[in-house]
Amino acid sequence: MRPVSYFGDPRLSGRIVAVLFLALASCATTRGACDGDDPIRTVCGFENPEDLAVVPEHDGVIVSQMRRDGAGGNLSVWSEGEGKPRRLWPLETTPGIDGGPAAGDPACPPPAPDQFAPHGIFVAPSGLYVVNHGGRESVEIFALDRSAQRLGARWLGCIELPAGTSANDVAVGPRGEVVVSNMSPPGELIWAALKSQLGMSTGDVLLWRAGAGWEHVANTAAGLPNGVAISADGAWLYYAESGASRVVRIRPDGSGRAEVELDGRPDNLAWGPSGALSVAASSSFWDLAVCALRQPCRASWKVFEIDPARLEAREVLKHSGERMGAVATAQPAGERIYLSAVFDDRIGVWSSNGAR
Repeated sequence: MRPVSYFGDPRLSGRIVAVLFLALASCATTRGACDGDDPIRTVCGFENPEDLAVVPEHDGVIVSQMRRDGAGGNLSVWSEGEGKPRRLWPLETTPGIDGGPAAGDPACPPPAPDQFAPHGIFVAPSGLYVVNHGGRESVEIFALDRSAQRLGARWLGCIELPAGTSANDVAVGPRGEVVVSNMSPPGELIWAALKSQLGMSTGDVLLWRAGAGWEHVANTAAGLPNGVAISADGAWLYYAESGASRVVRIRPDGSGRAEVELDGRPDNLAWGPSGALSVAASSSFWDLAVCALRQPCRASWKVFEIDPARLEAREVLKHSGERMGAVATAQPAGERIYLSAVFDDRIGVWSSNGAR
């Protein structure tokens, strides 16, 4: 770990410690049960549900759970029909992975299921793509069995990230191109978060194409690049720069850059049925930092909807964090918006029409 002098002025580090101490001292240690009243229904039974994604033809969501102690995370699925979360992968009865990968990089070896640490996820027609930090920095690819009433997942392949990079979120384009947000070097997220508060860049956006491998997308250096998305035609990339409170639109070659400012720290991006981008954002950097050290998390948050062509944002939901804190994803699906909550034990379901 780098010494405090990395930041130059030791008085800055002292102020950071003081703020965190005062915030921790004011945190309560209990929270009410799940379900509860409108406008947000909560569903318990999760551990660090950082990201989620809707699966077409299935009533529910896939949720990534990256445990705070590192390895041993999993993918779970929840739906109204099943009532409570069900583990999707790995399973206790998951068979061994035979043969070479059928997707991604042919040179990428099978994963170690007991080291799996899923982060950002994306559902594409070709399968489920998952950022993994367990044992390696990679994007793992799964086939989804959508024909059965109970959704299933089978490992297909993977793409290892370049040395010195660490992904947060992932998205897949119409020609199989894969985009990830390279948030910070591995193991340096805390320092990266503090650097971002000083206006410094900590990473960028990476693009992978079959046969070509990874490339750094030009003109995407950012302070804590976070959620990513690709337009349906593959012409535009979108990414959230949490450190600068903005969402950026750019072409894959680095041209045509444009930005929209947000009143909050944007996290994951998700396409809605209307064609707009849904963005979850933390209201306070310091409240979010406290949640990394102590739970339950009550960091306040907002949800914005962005017109991808005009780059205009409007706030659609605001919450104190009392019911669930540090919402990271707001995934629209019909009349509902599903909410993931990093550092928490629950996901949320908000109905925009007032129904539950």
